[in-house]
Order: sequence, then C-alpha cells, then structure tokens
Amino acid sequence: MATTTPAGRADQQTKLLKHSIPIWATQLRRYTEIPGPLLEPQRCDYNIEMMQIDLARHDVRGDWGECIHPSGAVYYYNARVKTYTETNLKAYSDEQLQRLGSWIDASRAKIDRENWFLIVDPMLMRGVEIYTYYYVVPENRIITWIERVNGYLLFQECTTAWHWNHKRLELEAQYWKHVEYFPHGIDVHLPEVRALRVQLNWYRIEALAIEQSTAASIFWTLDQMKEMAAELATAGTYLISTLFFKSVTETEELAGHTGTMGEPGIAIYGKISHMLRMMSLSHSS
Repeated sequence: MATTTPAGRADQQTKLLKHSIPIWATQLRRYTEIPGPLLEPQRCDYNIEMMQIDLARHDVRGDWGECIHPSGAVYYYNARVKTYTETNLKAYSDEQLQRLGSWIDASRAKIDRENWFLIVDPMLMRGVEIYTYYYVVPENRIITWIERVNGYLLFQECTTAWHWNHKRLELEAQYWKHVEYFPHGIDVHLPEVRALRVQLNWYRIEALAIEQSTAASIFWTLDQMKEMAAELATAGTYLISTLFFKSVTETEELAGHTGTMGEPGIAIYGKISHMLRMMSLSHSS
C-alpha cells in the first residue's frame, strides 16, 4: 500500500485550496436566495406507518449532525472539525462528502486555531466543485479568511473604508449575521444580554429626542416609533425593532435559568447585534 509523503500531502492540500473562494455571511445562499447545486433527486416515500407518532429525527451523516434553525431552515454542524454548512448533505454522495472532508482538513491545516469555526458552502461552477468559506473567531467577534480578500463588495456601505476600524465594524457585523444564521454552538450569557438591552435603550432615547436620529431612520419611521413608544411605555416594555420586541423582563429571560441563551434567543441576539453594528458603521463612515 503506497504512502503519501509530506511533500505529496502538501501538494494535495495546495490543489484542494485552489478551489476555495472567500465569502461572508450575507453572501450565503440563505441570504441571497441563490438556489443550491443541482443534486440527484431523492427517492420519495409517502407512506405513514400504522400508529407512527415518533418524534422528529435529526439526520446524521458521518460526523455531521442536522440542526434546525428557529426559522425552520436546516443546516449541518460537524463538532469534530467545528464546521457548519447549509448544504443539503442528505443528497450528497459518499464521494462528495469525502472530498468536502478533505478540503476542510486542507483548510484547517493552514491555521493553528482549533477554537475557530469554519463555514463552508460547496458549489458547482462550470462543472468544477468549489468551496466558498469564511472563518469565525468567537473571542474576537469577527470573521476572517486564510488568504488576502478583496473586500470591495463587502465594504460598499462604508464610504471611507481606508481605516482598519471601519473595516472591522463590517467584519464584526458579519460575525453577528453568522450568529443569527448558525446559533448552534454559540454561547451568549446574561451579562451580554443586559449590555445589549442598555445599548438598545440608549438608541431608543436618542430616537425619541432627535428627529433625524440614525436609529429612527434604520429601525423605524419616527411616527411609528412615537406610536409604539407610547404603547410600550404603558406596557412597561421597549422596542427592539418593528419585527422584534420583547419586554425588559422577557429579554433577560431569553438567557434562561442557566444564564445562557438557547438557540432561538441567540438567533434574535445575533440579528439585533448585526443591525446595531451596521448602524455604528454608518456613523463612522
């Protein structure tokens, strides 16, 4: 049985990584609504067994476990290599799954960061399998890549993207968009929830006090804000957005009795945090 030399393994990794394309969270298919790759149709089974009342099953393919997003979207997480994908692995052949694993190993070999999460979204372009990806650095609240990236499209909302601080705000916003999309494996604790509540309250007060506040223009119109604020004042609650608002008590209850938020709360936390980072980016531009 032939063995691969270190030089041969390095050559294989280099070839695999040539199929890598850096992306960010808001370029994922779930966000852009780009259809997934055409896969072989699966055999359907329309039968229901007699008195079948089993709980829903979460599929597993090798080390990949199925996760259900609070919105109902399905994604997969591999705890061994700390990697997420929104690709439908149920429709993947064993060969495709093996190639995906080889690419992940090659990418991971470029960094010595076991605590970083990897997000990969395999696609077929002109008959060639490519791997769009980004890394998530939880302790730094940021995303990154293992190569230099031209961020022209990424920084379109920042008119003066010449300073690292401006760029970092966008990369942090993308981190929170990732948290919204992939809450599994992310920890958010009660002190962080309270800090977000304080920040939201500050923007709410700003919106009430300043006619042309950025908060009012991004989250809601001022008239809607005033009407909602009057109702919320009576109820003892405050506004998060026109679609997401919780009472002060409920916001903290998202962290649960353990002091750690569950996945639905984490997804909401990520969505709001992304909106606030985009607001900070508009202020800094």
